[in-house]
Parts: sequence; structure tokens; C-alpha cells
Amino acid sequence: MSWKSVLAVSASAVALSGALAVPAGAAVTTAAAPAAATLSCYIYNEAGSALNVRSGPGTGYAVVASMAAGGRLPCGPLQDSQTAGGSYTSCGGGDTWTQVTYGGRIDYVAERCVAIGMA
Repeated sequence: MSWKSVLAVSASAVALSGALAVPAGAAVTTAAAPAAATLSCYIYNEAGSALNVRSGPGTGYAVVASMAAGGRLPCGPLQDSQTAGGSYTSCGGGDTWTQVTYGGRIDYVAERCVAIGMA
């Protein structure tokens, strides 16, 4: 096999493998991968009016805050899981509650009145 044939086969192999041929002594630089965005879980009030934030999963628990219509609070440790509790009548009624983080505490909002999202 001639040196021209060897060179042609080598060039074909490089092209097929996607490898980059770089002359000896040439500097090779690569772009750094962009940093991954950090997303956080939020609970959004979709009730159309202020929503009570309670100390526990039921209307028998104290109201500790009011979440403005369209407002958001960070998810609690259960993220998008619901907690069974006392029944409520707002937003069509139900008995499941979603955890939120408020003032360093874990509190609850009526599950049917909120949406869960990432931002």
C-alpha cells in the first residue's frame, strides 16, 4: 500500500469518527459548558382572591398568613404531594392540602386553589 493510500484511509477514518485533526503544536481550546439553571418549586394561588395559609391541613388550624391572588410561595418539603386533612369549601371544595414554606415554617393551603410550578 502506498503512503497516499494510507493517508486517504486515515483521513476517512478521522472523518467517520468525528475526530478533529489538529496540527502538532497547535493550541486546542474548548468552550465551557453553560452552567445548569437551578429551578425551585413554587405554589401559585389560582383562587382568584386571597387564600388562607394555615398552620395545618384543615380549616380547624390557625390562619398564619394570606396569600395574594396570583401570588406564590415556595413549596414545602413534600414538593408537589398533597396531604389529606380537614375539608374546605373554597375552589370547589376538597380535603387535600399542599405544603408551602412561609416564614421558615411548613404551612398549608387548599390544594384545589393552587398550581405547582418551577421558576
